[in-house]
Amino acid sequence: MVLPVDLEGAPSLVSCSSLARRCLRQTGEFLAAAVSENVCSEEKKLLQVQPCKREQVTCNSLVRSIAGLRKKFQAWGLEIDLGSFSRYHARMLRVVFPGTFDPPTNGHLNIIQRCAAIYDEIEVVIAMNRRKDSTFTPEERLKLMQDMVSAFPNVRVHVWDRLIVEFAEKIGARLMVRGVRALSDFEYEFELSLINRGLDSRIETVLLPTDPKYFVLRSSAIKELARLDGDISGMVPANVATALRDRLSESV
Repeated sequence: MVLPVDLEGAPSLVSCSSLARRCLRQTGEFLAAAVSENVCSEEKKLLQVQPCKREQVTCNSLVRSIAGLRKKFQAWGLEIDLGSFSRYHARMLRVVFPGTFDPPTNGHLNIIQRCAAIYDEIEVVIAMNRRKDSTFTPEERLKLMQDMVSAFPNVRVHVWDRLIVEFAEKIGARLMVRGVRALSDFEYEFELSLINRGLDSRIETVLLPTDPKYFVLRSSAIKELARLDGDISGMVPANVATALRDRLSESV
């Protein structure tokens, strides 16, 4: 017996959440009819499909879930036909969010949070430039950012010391996202997007306007405010505020 998971009618750029709902619904519909009466109640409980929140679903986790069900069914002489699922998995939307993040701010976190609700996978890339003085080392920024995004299962953080288009090529990403606060940001990001596209014509850049409440959040201004013992609790996450104050106190 074959349990089909049919995605042929889905749009080519199907969102992860709609893909998850469709696969889980179709799989769930077949469970009751296809599982043998000889399967004990405890095994049936293991096969029950649990509802998932949108932000908790990724294409990779969905593949693993379906693959797990497939192995279980094979043990009973059943089979799941994934049909075109693998092709849709290959089309999942992965976006790169590069920056120095020295330090990471609530503005950065806001961009990541909004991207996490739009894209299947977000690759946050911390630029490493040994020739430029920074408050935190790349490894310290990596740890701070990882702590900040731990609530988002579809966000990963990396450190990179070469061209960002090379990182995008390495992971097979074609989209980059950048936050813009004002016209001056747009001009800079527009020029940067042209440079990246000149290096790799397959790269597209998405400019995401900042949330108004983070309009004036610049890393340099935050560090200066912290140096003067100002309140930065509304500008950076708590772990970053603590690390920033500790670092600045070491330089006094």
